[in-house]
Amino acid sequence: MCVILYNHLGQKLNKSHLEVAYSNNPHGYGFMWVEGGRLNTIKGLCDFDQIWSMAQELSGFAYSLHLRWRTTGVIADAQCHPFKILDKDADGIDFYVMHNGTIFDMPKHDKKSDTQIFSERFRAKILANDPSYRLSYIHKLENVIGKHNKMVFMTSDSRTMFVNKQAGKFIDGVWYSNTYSLQSGYRKKILAPVVSTVKVENNNKPAINIVTRPGKPAVAKFEKIKSEDLAEAMRIAILNRRVIRKPMKITTKQMKLH
Repeated sequence: MCVILYNHLGQKLNKSHLEVAYSNNPHGYGFMWVEGGRLNTIKGLCDFDQIWSMAQELSGFAYSLHLRWRTTGVIADAQCHPFKILDKDADGIDFYVMHNGTIFDMPKHDKKSDTQIFSERFRAKILANDPSYRLSYIHKLENVIGKHNKMVFMTSDSRTMFVNKQAGKFIDGVWYSNTYSLQSGYRKKILAPVVSTVKVENNNKPAINIVTRPGKPAVAKFEKIKSEDLAEAMRIAILNRRVIRKPMKITTKQMKLH
């Protein structure tokens, strides 16, 4: 999960807020803004001072800023947001997107992120003259990608469009796609291992200690117990983390057992 800031007045940002957001999302940055009839973008890997300096340079311009936390794809300049959907030279308009969230039904790729694949598909649909895919389609995306995903689209003719804008929050006149990125040390908190002791109901088997870490296989330490009871205990333990974004089926093949 990343964070997007939309600064529609180009006002000076709260430096402490931005610094905390960067510390929680250090895997790349990107800006997009309209100037000279084009949608200008800049993105890559850099330190906080460079991002702060760029924000100062854009004073007075309406712009979007994306700070990335890698969930899919690799950590590289090419995986930073925004992503191009249309280009003015080739297509008559610049059209780019920034995304905060995870689009679960995108195909897995060793290097590309879900957002990059989404933008490539969106472009292909538009160029194929698919009547369902127009700029007006954006307001329907909430029903396609889910309420936990937030997107900001900008065009070279100064249009800014949101998906799930209500899921973000305005703070001091700037829209943030989430507020957890403004919590100091947030990533350390959610990446810490959680030990859950679970006893399956209606069963006299010993309690099971489950250690869950985001992005890692759950580890179960147990005595003799049926696999179906273990699967239920794993499900309870992982749900106790409160980080599940969609229904999840756990099988013994997904478990690392000691």
